Amino acid sequence: MESRTQSLNRQDMRAVNLFSVQGVIGTTPRVGHAKPLVEPLLWLPDIVAGAVSSARGDGDDRYRAPLAPLLTEHTIDLA
Repeated sequence: MESRTQSLNRQDMRAVNLFSVQGVIGTTPRVGHAKPLVEPLLWLPDIVAGAVSSARGDGDDRYRAPLAPLLTEHTIDLA
């Protein structure tokens, strides 16, 4: 995951643990934090999230459509 502040990193880890306990995600993912300038592969989730958000938000599917064969989308209710 992309490293932010220490407190936000802790929140990320609590969320991952909670999702695991609730069965939203499996128990085997290994999660760590890194800086995007050190680990450029962290840019990929931002690109995919932006494409999906654009399609869901304003209906602009031009960025999501090419990725569609590779995507499995899940909606997690955070409320």
